[in-house]
Amino acid sequence: MKINDYLNGDVVVFELSGKMIGGPATTYLRGRVQEYLALGKNRIVMDMAGIDRVNSVGLGVLTATNLSVSSQGGQLMLANITNVESLLTMTRLINVFTHSDSRVDAVNRLAGFQPPIAPIL
Repeated sequence: MKINDYLNGDVVVFELSGKMIGGPATTYLRGRVQEYLALGKNRIVMDMAGIDRVNSVGLGVLTATNLSVSSQGGQLMLANITNVESLLTMTRLINVFTHSDSRVDAVNRLAGFQPPIAPIL
């Protein structure tokens, strides 16, 4: 898997391509996400347009990333899921992830994302 990441305003964008099947690239991806979270960058888009295969390890990385980001008060959004939509649907993870048809739409939606306010007890 190839990974290109950059900031678009306050939104982190990961452009992913190839096979999301484990190995050093998925470890690197998780590490990069953690680095951004440590910097307070918790609005993340994973552009899946270039992904042609995902296995259980890849799904695990996406799920763990989603949990890490949400635990930091942020949001993960998948963009361009056409190539992996049937897998996400079959595993019912389509309901777990927020997703968008385009990277631009995902970035714009996250740019306006406001984390929920915790109730005062």
